[in-house]
Amino acid sequence: MMKHTDYHKNILESGDNTHEMVVQAISMLDCFEDSIQKVITDGDWNDYIRTITPYDKYLWECNHNHPQKTNPINILQNKKYSSYRETLLLPLWIRIKSKLPFSTELLLNKSVVQTIFSDGTIGEKDVDGGLGVLCNELMLPVIANEDKSGHFCKTSAKNVNGILENFKDLNPNIIRMCTTDNNVTIGRNVDSSELPAFNIVAPLRKNNGHNDSYQKLNPEIFFYLENILTEEVIKRGAECFECDKYKIKQKQNKTIRESIDNTGIYVNF
Repeated sequence: MMKHTDYHKNILESGDNTHEMVVQAISMLDCFEDSIQKVITDGDWNDYIRTITPYDKYLWECNHNHPQKTNPINILQNKKYSSYRETLLLPLWIRIKSKLPFSTELLLNKSVVQTIFSDGTIGEKDVDGGLGVLCNELMLPVIANEDKSGHFCKTSAKNVNGILENFKDLNPNIIRMCTTDNNVTIGRNVDSSELPAFNIVAPLRKNNGHNDSYQKLNPEIFFYLENILTEEVIKRGAECFECDKYKIKQKQNKTIRESIDNTGIYVNF
């Protein structure tokens, strides 16, 4: 029988799975699974955070309290910590999906359409979480979330904004968001107009900036996200996510690479 933690468990068990930190993490998964199942049913985010805190704290400390790449959990490429972060939000997407008056698909580290070109080719992007709709076997996003567990500065925000901008161009009704830890350091003087693609930036922990020690997840954020995201998707309505609402982009005659290979330079005025 499939479990909600299977994706995360498979990542933990891949590669170096005999390290003591990984063994300990795997031993704690049953409690994580039970907590996910319970909050999907009752929506009690306070209890969810309370029951997963030992696991959350353990993984956070493995990831943050040791020099990078000194254990399997804090090696970014292994995705052992990021797969936990993605699974952490899975019950949020499941609960929102259950409240919508139209059918959607769960997104968990899944490729969705980001660009549709006029010649029929498709550009895709893996998203960390959210909801989508199927259209002619293409997964089109309804909610697209990028999760950033590290330092979220202006540069990082601009990188995510670029990703979300493509979703905005595809269909402005797509809800575009980013969840983070509690280390958001975008300058206070940076106007939100410089990051126009974001609908939501949500630090999941309390006490932003106090990231030198473990900070608990904030259940109020989970309650808020469930309510506002459900409300916003329902407000838009199923018609905003029909196939013809996703825009086709005119494809250029030549790619940048083709121009450089042929003429040594790419110019676009």
